[in-house]
Amino acid sequence: MNDLIYAGAIAAGAVTLLIEAFRNFNSQTGDHPFSLHPILKEVEVRNLCTTGEIIAGFTFYAGLYLIVYAVVLGSAEVYDLLLSASKARSEIGATDNVLLPASDPSVLSATSYGKPIFVSALLISFLSIGAVKPIEATMRSLAHRMAGIPRGVYRVIESLRSVDYEEFLRDQPGLLVTSFRDATESIKNSIGLGRKIAEIESSLATIDYLSVATNANNRMLYFPLYQMSELEALSNKLDGQLTALHDLIAALQKKLQSGSEDGAAKPDIHEIWDALSNLQREAAIARSNTMAVFAVLFVRNNRSVFSQSGLLRRRPPKLGQKSQRKEETRPLSPMEKTIKRIQEKYNAEQNSFAISMMVGLVLGAIATFLIYNQWRDWKVQSDPGVYSEQTRVLENEIANQVRANNNASANNDKLNTKDTIAQPVCSPADADCKTKEAIHRYNLSQRPIFIETTAWDTLHSGLLVLLSVFFVLVAREVRIEQQSWRTDWKFYQFPFLTLLGMSLLSGLIAVFASAAVNFAKLAWAVNFHLTQTQIIFLFEQSGEFFALHFGAGLILSFAALVIMDKHRHLSVFWTVLISIIFSAVYAGYMWLAIFLTYGSALPSAPKAALFSQQTRDTFIFCFVPFLFLLTFAVMLEITEAGDDDAK
Repeated sequence: MNDLIYAGAIAAGAVTLLIEAFRNFNSQTGDHPFSLHPILKEVEVRNLCTTGEIIAGFTFYAGLYLIVYAVVLGSAEVYDLLLSASKARSEIGATDNVLLPASDPSVLSATSYGKPIFVSALLISFLSIGAVKPIEATMRSLAHRMAGIPRGVYRVIESLRSVDYEEFLRDQPGLLVTSFRDATESIKNSIGLGRKIAEIESSLATIDYLSVATNANNRMLYFPLYQMSELEALSNKLDGQLTALHDLIAALQKKLQSGSEDGAAKPDIHEIWDALSNLQREAAIARSNTMAVFAVLFVRNNRSVFSQSGLLRRRPPKLGQKSQRKEETRPLSPMEKTIKRIQEKYNAEQNSFAISMMVGLVLGAIATFLIYNQWRDWKVQSDPGVYSEQTRVLENEIANQVRANNNASANNDKLNTKDTIAQPVCSPADADCKTKEAIHRYNLSQRPIFIETTAWDTLHSGLLVLLSVFFVLVAREVRIEQQSWRTDWKFYQFPFLTLLGMSLLSGLIAVFASAAVNFAKLAWAVNFHLTQTQIIFLFEQSGEFFALHFGAGLILSFAALVIMDKHRHLSVFWTVLISIIFSAVYAGYMWLAIFLTYGSALPSAPKAALFSQQTRDTFIFCFVPFLFLLTFAVMLEITEAGDDDAK
């Protein structure tokens, strides 16, 4: 009952943190360029992405909270254990000290029950302090980025900026463009005003084209998959801005025509310039806001736009008929061209990262299992004693089977029957057969152990690569968006300090990832019934090895940054060579880490082995990183070729 009450206290602390996480998640981090799209400033976070992305982002954000909660709560326990064990070494015999203070399970006010609630409240208050608030904002920003908030909207806006809307409206200009052309007919040939008039007309063409879909009356024709009643205020606000833009154009037309109608003096060039500048500024703001509203509607509509023309023209072929080629190659409508431009946006780094992780994990697991199998074969060849138990059991089975057969033969002779007698696996005199059968049984007995060990080794290396590279990938994207990251650096001016600063977090995360996997492995091995001695032994014996993973995380993050920065500037050969060089550096570092921590404690290699167990473990730790870096380099080069084709 004591354990159940304590588990309930832990759950209560976790739920408290999740409530706080949900409250914080729906607020903006304030580091987004909303000044470019002011209409999005007051939009709630959950309206800037799909429901699935909200769930994914909040799950990630809540997971960060729970990880911090578990680390703080668990580290207090581990620290007490290590401190008590250290004090116990200096004492001889029994003492009156215990590792954990005893508490009465019937008293809910005991210190062990209050610790989870205290840690939860401490974290909530700690993350609310002004000096620590940036840490929480960074966590929230990362979670928002996972959900595409508002990065998904901005990616759509970036794609919309590359579309030539004047081409779509050249034959049939929209209302704003037509009104503006009528208003500026008398000054379109004026010296010095042509460029400003062209920029205003470009902004108005964009508004005319996109406002057809963002208009409150037509919106459901283009975005019917989601009933976006909560975005009604957004559309109404945009409609108000467009109405004000119409009024500005009307006022400009009235000012330019006032002189010729009533005989008054025409406005001078300065007045015209000021009026056009004001209109240009308002048109640019309205253009950005129109793009922003269109992007929000597009994202909330599951990143799609309903195409009336596509539905009418693309009729499915009748049964037994092939689809016509003309229907497949028909010219796209302007809206379909726009959507195609949006959907052509491809994040090469993220997709290459995901593919490389899958390839590295699968092939790395296979390679690890094979090297364990080979090591077992070398042990069998070098020392027959490893399968002596299987040999003894097999000889007993053969002897029992022969004895049973002799008895059965005697009974058959007495009863004049011809019952079938089972033959032993091997003849008692056939030593080669017994050896092969014993080795076969030994191999079968080792297979489940190898599978489990392979799974843990692959998880260890995979998690190390995943976290180390993921954080520098996201940080690099943020710096590129802020236009504060250079990718055109030269190798003779290697930006070591810049890459080091970007990789420090990956190194720290690698340390915690290694410790977490090994702790989980120990818990799994004892069916989650850990003792204090086991925890103490794990961190005392492997603490140095965990700490040395800081360098492993740095190497992986360095490699990923260099490959991502230079793959567009180098050929395939040099990009792949960079991945191989960093893999070799990683292998050398892991060999040194194993030598410094476990080198003297590792058993000697079998006589038939081609290398030592230290080298074997180095291979096992390096399979996944090597395959990941190699595949990552190749995939980036492949996507680069695809980008060139698209151009």
